[in-house]
Amino acid sequence: MRLGVEHEQRTNRFSLPKQVSYIKDHEEGESALRIKQIQQSLLDNFKVQYEDRLRVKFISFISLDFKMDRFIQISDLFTGTINRKLNVQGDVGRKTNAKDDITEHILEAVGLKIINYSPELFDQYIEDETIDDMATLYVFD
Repeated sequence: MRLGVEHEQRTNRFSLPKQVSYIKDHEEGESALRIKQIQQSLLDNFKVQYEDRLRVKFISFISLDFKMDRFIQISDLFTGTINRKLNVQGDVGRKTNAKDDITEHILEAVGLKIINYSPELFDQYIEDETIDDMATLYVFD
């Protein structure tokens, strides 16, 4: 996992501080103790490597059966698409590629509406009754 974090930092996909979720493949006969050992190992190593700048959310540290794999892949594709739209495609002078094409296709297919707000509005309740689509992303930037 640390190698993945280092790669993401090297490629400027994210910067610390960050909070991450961890999902691992379920293994037959895997005990709750083994899951706790992995969790503790990650927490200890993150503390040594990143101090308090990288944390694992306890509630999301789970082991999932492979039958859920398709749903995980779909959610990964969707969140990767949002990340690409917000963090990559805005780079001025950057050449587009197949990932940009699939990003636009997915966003169009789900009808994602991105609404930008000033950070000062974060604490206010936002309601837009005109939204009638599958997904809306509120960005405070």
